Amino acid sequence: MEAAVAAMEAELRIQRLSASAAAPTVARFFGRALPAPPVRTSPARLEVLGRDHGQLENDGGAGEVSPRHAEILTLLAWNRDGLSADRLSLLLTDQANGVDNLRAEMVRLRKVLEQTSPRIGIASRPYRLETPLELDAQRVLAFLERGAHRVALGAYRGPVLPGSSAPGIIEIRTEVSARLREAMLSDASAELLLEYARTDEATYDSEVWRACLELLPARSPKRASVVARLKRIDAEMQQRGTEAEPRKIPQR
Repeated sequence: MEAAVAAMEAELRIQRLSASAAAPTVARFFGRALPAPPVRTSPARLEVLGRDHGQLENDGGAGEVSPRHAEILTLLAWNRDGLSADRLSLLLTDQANGVDNLRAEMVRLRKVLEQTSPRIGIASRPYRLETPLELDAQRVLAFLERGAHRVALGAYRGPVLPGSSAPGIIEIRTEVSARLREAMLSDASAELLLEYARTDEATYDSEVWRACLELLPARSPKRASVVARLKRIDAEMQQRGTEAEPRKIPQR
């Protein structure tokens, strides 16, 4: 699975650089030397799937960023056209002084980037990334759009910044999770759907497990474990429902 993910990511990088690879390094036209095309490096990447601290990778190095900085970078990478201070503040928090806190946080984030990732700049009015920043979450969606469902599942290492309560991050987290689930239910094979069902995200998703049961052949030995799993889910749901019911006070 890891090899398949790496191969697909390499293919995407090659396609992005194909335009620059078409020209020779040095060419001569009518006796004049043409300058070599600029060397293009791959965009920086931010890993936010299944982790609360973002992992920023660029120029062959990697470093961890704080949860708040990971939230800001994720929102800017997701909204490539930029976000106003008011809008970005609302996507981060509903506090009354959110804009003032955001501006102070931006100062700290720019200092961190200057020291660790000088290639990544953040412009203002609106706030936007000056250089591309790839999100692993967006990479999963790109695999799904290409029909590479197995590779997408292999690249999906968990929800987007699972510990974050920022409204904008919750929206992104929900969208990525929902699109992966929809793709698995609509297009995945029985084996791949079973693999998805065993993830933490789908372990209590009875619809996914029932879809597995429908896809498995009638004589498949795996049906027994799926049926057992469905019974366990139903039993746990009933138990939770009973515990949630208010206790009745006996009348005297």
